[in-house]
Amino acid sequence: LTNTEVFCGIFLAPPVRNDGGDPKVFDMGSRWSQRLHACASTTRASIQTTTFSTLNTSSIGDLRITRRPSDQPVLWAMEKTDLMIADINLMWGRVNDKYEGDSSLWTTRSEELYLPAGSAGILAPILLPGEPFTMPSAAWATVYQTTRAEALTDYAGVSDYAVKAKLQSLIDQDPVRGHANIRNIIWTDIMSNAVLGTTTKSNLMVTPNHPSIEYDFRFAIPGFILLALWLPSIVTALALVI
Repeated sequence: LTNTEVFCGIFLAPPVRNDGGDPKVFDMGSRWSQRLHACASTTRASIQTTTFSTLNTSSIGDLRITRRPSDQPVLWAMEKTDLMIADINLMWGRVNDKYEGDSSLWTTRSEELYLPAGSAGILAPILLPGEPFTMPSAAWATVYQTTRAEALTDYAGVSDYAVKAKLQSLIDQDPVRGHANIRNIIWTDIMSNAVLGTTTKSNLMVTPNHPSIEYDFRFAIPGFILLALWLPSIVTALALVI
């Protein structure tokens, strides 16, 4: 619960024209400025109620979305392990109150939970099979990539003017927090494309993990054949020695 995952990096903000000219045009001799920011990002989970309402029209502009955070603390848990951060991605989430104090879990009662660090934030920014709870880390790892060649898409607006204009508008609207909002909307875009779908299952199938060792004897067939070929020679050699 204390090993919160935090991603850090240096962020070069989009260029802002400061000579009063049209920011959509790069005039010869025009003056522009870019700010350099040191950023730190983490993910906080919480329980919220989202309400969708409409005026019974077909226009998406009439859709109203309101979000209300829960005012009551809930029980959060993550699996307890002795492994290093680089070797595991901890499962986390809200659990039933009966699991409070369970010996196999770290639990805390709070209105929110800062997600734990794991190997997904250290390895390449990919969604690991069967581990959707690692997607927040993979998304932040993508946001903080250092080269555009590795990026999933052009979030810098180098080859997409609409993206560049969007980033510049965020700076114009809020010169103080606009740079942080850029990071947040990129993370949200990656997350929404990775975890949202059209179907939702109410039950999750899980299987207990019991440490065991198994061997498929079909892979030993070549060894058995070799033993059958050499066994008469070995027995004969031993008989002669004795």
